[in-house]
Amino acid sequence: MQNVANKYLKDLVLDNPASIELIKDVENNLGIKFPKDYIDFMLLSNGCEGSIGENYIRFWKIEEIIQYNEEYEVQAYTPDIIIFGSNGGGEAFGFDMRNKNIKYIMIPFMFDYDDIIDQGYLLNDFFERLYTDSIFE
Repeated sequence: MQNVANKYLKDLVLDNPASIELIKDVENNLGIKFPKDYIDFMLLSNGCEGSIGENYIRFWKIEEIIQYNEEYEVQAYTPDIIIFGSNGGGEAFGFDMRNKNIKYIMIPFMFDYDDIIDQGYLLNDFFERLYTDSIFE
């Protein structure tokens, strides 16, 4: 994937690519449009797991996003937040879709808007924050 630096991917276990049809089905089911760079990543690897810098990440498979958002009752507590993975601890990774420009975010699994930590508008920005260990800033 040309817009994600190899330094971010080298310690990740990448899955097989998702299909564009599956991605569109999930978007339609959720009533959203994923950011283009996230779609590009899912077309490279339908989920991943491992470390970026000192931080562990797990991006769920695209078809798991609906299930996990329902199980965690994300919409009940934070409408317009869609989670797509976690750090294996108490925080989820997701999208803040309250504005036209979708942000990558980290949010504790307690789901309160006040606890959101913005990670940037691009997947590359988010990965850089993971790589430089600045996701809690």
